[in-house]
Amino acid sequence: MGRYIDPAAAILIGVVVLRSAISIVWESKHTLLEATPAGVKVEEMAEDVARRFPGVRLHHVHAWEVGPGQRVLTAHMKVGVATLLEAEGVTAEVRRFLHDEWNITHATLEAEANCCGREELLGRWK
Repeated sequence: MGRYIDPAAAILIGVVVLRSAISIVWESKHTLLEATPAGVKVEEMAEDVARRFPGVRLHHVHAWEVGPGQRVLTAHMKVGVATLLEAEGVTAEVRRFLHDEWNITHATLEAEANCCGREELLGRWK
């Protein structure tokens, strides 16, 4: 009986370590694949921004997670304002809204008076 305790303990420890490793890889797959974070629906987020900020429309959106709880977003943002100062103010408000409502920790927003010619919501790589 005593000769089986060491191998049994080694197998048990191996199973625990393997289970933990698989769990870590599974949890980090979104980060590794630079996929849209779980719970972020880009279409809903763009509609939410448009409802909250009349005249603002997000397009060419990329959202991903660079680490646990570190959500990043880049987007073009059509704004209907007259001056650069107003555009900067709207950009700051949208960035704050994305942080507070969508847990986007860092948003890079490119404000545009006219659309850049890419009307689709999601950014596409060529």
